[in-house]
Amino acid sequence: MPPGAVGTTTSDGTSDAQPVRIAAVSDFDPTTDSNSDGEENPDKVPLATDGDPSTAWTTVTYYNNPKLGGLKPGVGLLLDLGKATSVTGVKVTLIGQPTSLELRAAPEDVTSAPTSADQLDVVASAPNAGLQADLKPDEPVTTRYLLVYLTKLPPAPGGFEGQIAEVSVSG
Repeated sequence: MPPGAVGTTTSDGTSDAQPVRIAAVSDFDPTTDSNSDGEENPDKVPLATDGDPSTAWTTVTYYNNPKLGGLKPGVGLLLDLGKATSVTGVKVTLIGQPTSLELRAAPEDVTSAPTSADQLDVVASAPNAGLQADLKPDEPVTTRYLLVYLTKLPPAPGGFEGQIAEVSVSG
């Protein structure tokens, strides 16, 4: 399996999941505050899928509270698979811990990028994850858009900051 691919192992030791190509990735910050321009370091987004776990997309630094400073419910990365695709899981490599995150999926018939987290359904979650989060829905989900949504950030110098070093999708 190529680096960054996610697979599950069956009882006989073989993998039954295949890597899913991510067509595009963008930062997702639909709820802005007075100190925000609605973006979460868009210039660093490519670092979450560059195959190098020593580089990462990072959120901005939030203060006073690991739940994004109490300013918003979450931020993250919106993955566009290019077309409706069956997804069995998403593997996320994180820097810093604990991080709480959700995997959200747009309905199968959605053809344009969601602009609100409410437009996507929570299909898996990892509260207080360590350095790896394997987000696996109970059943495969067919979607074009996935949101890796950070809802609680780990401590960082001066505040709280989420960091996604790598993200990969399997189906």
